[in-house]
Amino acid sequence: MAIARDIHELLYRHDCVVVPGFGGFLTHYRPARVDEARGLVLPPAKDISFNKDLVRNDGLLADRVARRANTDFDGANALIEADVVSWRRTLAERGRMELPQVGVLFRDGAGNLRFEPDPHANHLRDAFGLRPIAARPVKREASPVIPMDTAPLREQDRRTNWMWAAAAASAIVFGASAWFLTMGRTGGPESAGIWSTEEVPTYTERSG
Repeated sequence: MAIARDIHELLYRHDCVVVPGFGGFLTHYRPARVDEARGLVLPPAKDISFNKDLVRNDGLLADRVARRANTDFDGANALIEADVVSWRRTLAERGRMELPQVGVLFRDGAGNLRFEPDPHANHLRDAFGLRPIAARPVKREASPVIPMDTAPLREQDRRTNWMWAAAAASAIVFGASAWFLTMGRTGGPESAGIWSTEEVPTYTERSG
């Protein structure tokens, strides 16, 4: 089970970790999301899946094991192979096997190898330290629509129109009064030169 920790740590920096002769663990980015069923906001994460067909040795896990165990490449592969044999034996006897902080491998009813990722493990380095937070729905109450009473506005418009008409009539009366007063002081239209009269000459018909 020693390589389980190596797989866990490699998944932080790599999208795929192959266990030679057994299968590969892959990560897939998942953005932050709201879990409405549990009322939580979940941080972004890297989900883990397992592919039993990825068995070719790419050297990534062997290099990690070699540095940890202070051995060469062949020695690291031998350690990996020993763990794989142990995994297969555990699955055959118990039907399931847990890889800490990675997930659980198990056999289904048909004997197929399945994988269930650890729901508490998050291998996204940028999300380190982030935890789910409670999501409380915000209740928004619709504001009642109050109909506007336009009758006072129309009454005000009528008063405004009446005031303008009264002001216009007052201006006309005032102007006419001023004009007549001016004419009276100056002697009427004749003296003001507005109207003029001329004496019409008369002619007397002479006889014989």
